[in-house]
Amino acid sequence: MDTIKLLLVEDDPSLRYIVQSGLEDIIEGYEVLAAANGEEGLAMWREHRPDVILSDIEMPIMDGYEMVK
Repeated sequence: MDTIKLLLVEDDPSLRYIVQSGLEDIIEGYEVLAAANGEEGLAMWREHRPDVILSDIEMPIMDGYEMVK
């Protein structure tokens, strides 16, 4: 089975760490990438082309809505 790439976009560092760690611990076959805001998330999407994006909506610099446009 191929590795599924999941991009987590969350501006709160503590929450980002908890969610990323939790996903990596419970889901086999997933590579979890993490970004701190929409701008960083968009750059990571362009570079890694993840299969799934899990994003916060309200973030500084670029919010989740702008990122997915």
